[in-house]
Amino acid sequence: MGEKVSAHGTPRGYDDGCRGSGACDNHRTGRMTCTEAHVRYQGDYAYRVAVDAGTATTEKESFAVKKGRVIQETKAESKKRATRSIRKATGTPRPYQKKPIEHGTRRGADNGCKTDCPNEVDGGISCIDARRAIMQANHITRQAKLEASRPADWKPRFTPFKHGTPSGADKCKSECPSEAAGGISCMRARLLYQRDRKAQLKLEAQK
Repeated sequence: MGEKVSAHGTPRGYDDGCRGSGACDNHRTGRMTCTEAHVRYQGDYAYRVAVDAGTATTEKESFAVKKGRVIQETKAESKKRATRSIRKATGTPRPYQKKPIEHGTRRGADNGCKTDCPNEVDGGISCIDARRAIMQANHITRQAKLEASRPADWKPRFTPFKHGTPSGADKCKSECPSEAAGGISCMRARLLYQRDRKAQLKLEAQK
């Protein structure tokens, strides 16, 4: 048998070996168990001071329940609220109208114009070509700013990957410089490679 606990419902009882709620004599008595007293001693400063001074009790900590604040309405406010008129919405909502695509612009390509652009049929530039021209101009501007900000003895730490290739799609996600220069993007190169690879495997399986 274990040693006799000096006082249940106190941190000293927990130190003497009283563990768990069911093993404590204060279990289901309305008073703190040794475990509860130990936990309270760790986080309640006032209780810690009382325990150290020898004035603490085994009664559980209680908190006063705050009553809700009742705000009464005056007669004038009640009469004003009862007689007020609620404005109702009038008219019918207009149906959503999607803006037409402005062809020959980058926004036209972003909105879905990929092939057979009407602006190209009329002799102008297609949306895809307009997008590539803007991307190429932005790429040239960024490269010029980057080169100007580098020191004279700057050298690259690693060999940059080649754009416009299937392997470049692992790092190149959007605005590929190869596409801006008039070629195909890395993602497009990967899709074409995967398509050709599937066709080749299908032919080998049929043999």
